[in-house]
Amino acid sequence: MSGYGTRITNAMRIFDISDLVEHARRNVALSGIQRVQAELGKIFLRRGLGGGARFIYFIQEKKFWIEIDPSEFLTIADHAEFRSGPVIANLFARIERAVRPFKFPEKSVLINLGACWSRAGYCQAVLQERRETGVSCIQFVHDCIPLLFPQFCDEGVKEDYSQWLACASFYADILLSNSQNTAADLRRFHRYYRDKRLSHVQVLGLNGRSFERQNGERVTRFDQLSPYVLFVGTIEPRKDHGLVFEAWRQLSSMYGENNIPTLICVGKWGWKSEQLKEFYAQDLELRNVIKIFDDVKDFELPRLYEGCEFTVYNSFYEGWGLPVTESLSFNKIPIHSSTSSLVEAAGGCGVVFAVGNQTDLVDRVEKMLWDAEFRAQAEQKLALQNPLEDWTMIADRLEQMADSIDPGCRIADYYESEMSYRLPPPKRRKGEKDEVAAEVVCQGENWIVGEWAMWMGGGVSNLNLPLKFPKGCVPSSLLVALMAPDTAIEIGLIVTLNGEDSHIGTANRNLVAGEITIIKIDLSERLKLADRKSILDVCIYSVSGLLPMSGNLDVQSPSKGALLGFCCMSGGNTDAEVAFRAKFGFPPRDSGYQTGSLTPS
Repeated sequence: MSGYGTRITNAMRIFDISDLVEHARRNVALSGIQRVQAELGKIFLRRGLGGGARFIYFIQEKKFWIEIDPSEFLTIADHAEFRSGPVIANLFARIERAVRPFKFPEKSVLINLGACWSRAGYCQAVLQERRETGVSCIQFVHDCIPLLFPQFCDEGVKEDYSQWLACASFYADILLSNSQNTAADLRRFHRYYRDKRLSHVQVLGLNGRSFERQNGERVTRFDQLSPYVLFVGTIEPRKDHGLVFEAWRQLSSMYGENNIPTLICVGKWGWKSEQLKEFYAQDLELRNVIKIFDDVKDFELPRLYEGCEFTVYNSFYEGWGLPVTESLSFNKIPIHSSTSSLVEAAGGCGVVFAVGNQTDLVDRVEKMLWDAEFRAQAEQKLALQNPLEDWTMIADRLEQMADSIDPGCRIADYYESEMSYRLPPPKRRKGEKDEVAAEVVCQGENWIVGEWAMWMGGGVSNLNLPLKFPKGCVPSSLLVALMAPDTAIEIGLIVTLNGEDSHIGTANRNLVAGEITIIKIDLSERLKLADRKSILDVCIYSVSGLLPMSGNLDVQSPSKGALLGFCCMSGGNTDAEVAFRAKFGFPPRDSGYQTGSLTPS
């Protein structure tokens, strides 16, 4: 826990459950990431850990949070209602009407255990709350799959995820991972997003016992199933159900379909599963030995786990692998692939086959079915070494992490004045000290991540620069390096301080098509009265985009080019100005307003 030594034990815990709420709106059961939020949120709420627990939802269209009533949270977390039930319907009606944002209490800790990378404006909203209210933040990162295996994701997900992780690396006091494997992945990519010396990645293993026994009507629809093996997981290419299907076809061919257990697959048809779905529907031989249930609810899953011989879990890569843990919860041996975190999830109590190897999988299934000594040894090992623990123990460790955050030792999210900074896009970062994650300072949606630059869209592009001034040193000018688009354009810049309406500096400049211009903006002496840590807001717009009558900005104006870097410096600091010019190929004595050609590297 190095680096977070001062305890803030009375801080209110604020759980962002936006991901959980959205999932409940569209699905009939919880998946792995949502189950984590439900289990830990219930414990914090019912035990009153820390200063208590509150729940919030981020409205991306309005760029603020609203509070979720604990009863609404429990309705979802206890699997009492999904999709179009009255509680969820009323909740989203309230979200539509919301006009008053949630106000974070003093000394609060924002805990996001879900997936928020796709929520537009989320990073900027958290950064703003940190600066305005001093809220601390714990962000869970469940996996780095979009960065490692973009082929298993929709087009553009890798770029969106990379942008989010860059920003989360700055706004989070602690980045949580669910396994040592995911932590290693995070540290691998971490150096591209912030100073390599600042490591705030910690592990919170998800080896909690799943599925509390619930009172209610007995599940009967699976009573007539023959002996079966269970495979739980969304049907998608990353899980490679096709490999397991072919393994069962091979077993059927070797032993006869009446002499092998049925493979029961539980999971919704997911991303790019159409081909496998059609293949399964047309293959009578497969349908005789494999049954797929895509509508199983949470209260039904325990019945399936309890009745199976053992489980199978195949995947090319995982952040954790919750179905493996669920299998252990019912003392069922999981046969799982050898990849990533699955060995951790099984705690050494699983039967491992080489990832992607059908022959190896068939061999392990055969041993579990017909090698009595092999199976007895595996079951005895599980009985003696089952690695699972109660979710309350995991909640306790999360609580200790929250307590250990020192609000006086903030993550370094202010940039030094007198320093020159570049803004390379994610693919061009090398983890150097003069690099700024553009996702942190480029505010709003009017930015485009390019192959080698951050491009400004039409209309207004806003730059949010949190700066730290040396003692006794007041910046007097701001340097901005811009590259024009393919056509010449006149650019205007307006600089304001700490969200105030009145500007402290302006500039207009003609940019030559396809070339770099360094613009120098003189800043008002009002900066002398500003705090040493202040935020400069820079509005960049196309002068031709001004509407003559209202003075507003036309969001349909053409692209304004690329933002390459910035430097805020005090008067007479020629060294800082020379260093900034040098980054973009300008000679030391250049006037600052001439252009130069740019060759991407």
